[in-house]
Amino acid sequence: MPAAAGPSLSVGKSLNPVEAHRTHQDARQVGVGNPGAPTAKLTDIWRRALPEMSGRPVTRLSCRALATLGRFWLQDATGWEHILPARDPFILAPNHGSRQEALLLPALLALHRQGRQVHFLADWNFLLWPLMGSLIRMNDPIIITRKPARPRCLNVFKPLFKSAESPFQAARRRLLAGQSLGIFPEGTVNHQENQLLRGQSGVARLSLETGAPVIPMGLQRAETAGRSWGLEAMIVRIGRPLQPDREFVGRTAPVVAVRQWHQQTMQAIADLSGKTWHPHNPKTKYAPAYSNLAN
Repeated sequence: MPAAAGPSLSVGKSLNPVEAHRTHQDARQVGVGNPGAPTAKLTDIWRRALPEMSGRPVTRLSCRALATLGRFWLQDATGWEHILPARDPFILAPNHGSRQEALLLPALLALHRQGRQVHFLADWNFLLWPLMGSLIRMNDPIIITRKPARPRCLNVFKPLFKSAESPFQAARRRLLAGQSLGIFPEGTVNHQENQLLRGQSGVARLSLETGAPVIPMGLQRAETAGRSWGLEAMIVRIGRPLQPDREFVGRTAPVVAVRQWHQQTMQAIADLSGKTWHPHNPKTKYAPAYSNLAN
């Protein structure tokens, strides 16, 4: 499938209100008239070649099985051309409305990328669940061990999931090596229907310091939402790449630049997801002092 001919969104140090509005309107128009591959047929899921998973039959089988389940979850999608392998590396930044996204999105993305995976950050708590943990590990995730286990007695296993390399360092290394990442900037599942959480600034900082574009993604509940296999029907809108200012590549980006880029990224996600976002929104459903990805 050829990549779209439309240009990426290039954003500098800051945007004035008029430019920002145009950027967000552009994000709203993603997928209009896009033939893409909105919902793969079931036969296509099992016949499609996945050369990037050659030599990994279990991973390939799991990808197809999860993509089949995702086919009942995904009612419609646009913008697949923005996440093709030719676009690597990038940071995919979706809103986060349910836990099922952590399993289904990576499989659907791999299906449309010839088996090449987008590697997501994963909460170590999910890896404690035998089946779910095994499926998530097949995506070769970056594991986050910030949150305590539930029940707390399981914290005894946390050292097994910790790495000497911080999640930010691991993410940076992978982007520089050409891998694409998936990060939910809200940092936790957000069940609010109309409002995004303020979000964590790690996506913005990674983008500025590596030069990797951010691809905003909006996940919306379908208006005619029904349920198949217990899954609520969803609509996916993948936005055009947002190109960061390259002034800070290879060095520490200043707080002001990170904040501005984070705001622009979150607003694009809000436009695609049909939600609102404001810098003063709650940052997380947990404690306000919850540290961001970079710490």
